Amino acid sequence: MILTVDIGGTFVKWAAADGLELTDTRGKVPTPQASFEELVETIACLAEDLPEQPEGIAVSLPGTVDATTGYIVQGGALQYANDRNLVDALRDRLGLPASIQNDARCAALAELALGELKGCTDGVMVVIGTGVGGAVVSGGRLVTGATGAAGELSMLAVRPLRSEGMGGLLGNRAGMRGLLAKAAETLGRESLTGEELIALVNAGDVQAAAALDDGLADLADALLSLQFLLDPQRFVIGGGISADETYMAHLLAAYDAAFAALPFPAPHAEVVAARFRNDANLLGAVVHYGTSSR
Repeated sequence: MILTVDIGGTFVKWAAADGLELTDTRGKVPTPQASFEELVETIACLAEDLPEQPEGIAVSLPGTVDATTGYIVQGGALQYANDRNLVDALRDRLGLPASIQNDARCAALAELALGELKGCTDGVMVVIGTGVGGAVVSGGRLVTGATGAAGELSMLAVRPLRSEGMGGLLGNRAGMRGLLAKAAETLGRESLTGEELIALVNAGDVQAAAALDDGLADLADALLSLQFLLDPQRFVIGGGISADETYMAHLLAAYDAAFAALPFPAPHAEVVAARFRNDANLLGAVVHYGTSSR
């Protein structure tokens, strides 16, 4: 049995894993916000509180990481983790082997092993969260790139940065934080949740549907660009929102409209919802642990 941990900006989700099966021994705790040392101690306490000592620790986390060495180049939402080695820290604290991998790549590994990317030689994992995470699969394997940053879809420029600034990046336009902020502004509200926006769309609110479609148009245009750059067989959409049929229907409509706007027919990948959704990062961390040198 190993402990698998998914570190997010708000919560640390965890589960005990038996092989590639996540058990019912699971939970979540608030993500430490103060320091890297507090994060290490939180994971250590989770391991020590299990009914039996785990054989090792598998970690999914945001940011750019070196999955071979355990080094975190930059920690995304966890900036205190920049330039730190989490594998070494956990080994020193617990005396156990550990592995780390970027969260979107963990989601892709789960889908490659058992989900919607299984059997695909070329595909793209797109994780819709606060921003837009991503992972590229080529030849049936994850693409990491020269610096480990391949697949950072949030950083795709979908509007001119010289005039739009950071607001021109895909993550700030199609991620849920940016999409909901823009939708709230359009609808004259102080704030809006994803559930509230979808409920308005389902109730026939034309303005709400237009606000959703505005954000999804940017995502669809990005997928069109990725189609011609990578020529994938499948785009797999992950994150909690991918479980919503209304969101996926509007995304598919925007995707089809993007290709229909071309003056020539262009074969393109299918777009499907991820199979494992909120468990994808936990399961993918387990898959990575099984193949890492630790």
